[in-house]
Amino acid sequence: MEVNFKLAKQFSKGRSYCRRQFKKLLKTYEEDNGLHEQWGQLTKRKCEEYLSNLGIVRSISYQDWYDDFVTDLDDLISILEDALVDKTLNCRAYNMENLDRAEEILSNWHFFSGFDAKKYDF
Repeated sequence: MEVNFKLAKQFSKGRSYCRRQFKKLLKTYEEDNGLHEQWGQLTKRKCEEYLSNLGIVRSISYQDWYDDFVTDLDDLISILEDALVDKTLNCRAYNMENLDRAEEILSNWHFFSGFDAKKYDF
């Protein structure tokens, strides 16, 4: 089985880029003093565009792209929002404790972990 090093390198770059973008997103939570309605959507689009520009979209099936990449980004946004919203008050305002929890979630998040790389020989 031949290893597709180019695709593996692009995949790694995509993970790093998305992690950086989500770290920036958490900074906006602090700077904007809370969550806004479309929080995370621009970050998701940036990640999708970057991954697409790397050629990952052309190299894998649409089903894998949607299931393993797009859904992963949506899940992360949802999980981070859940961590940041004060559930007792349903408050979207800034809370340092919630931010710490969200940063911990992000640091442990393994981007695109559901992707079956063996299918694509790398």
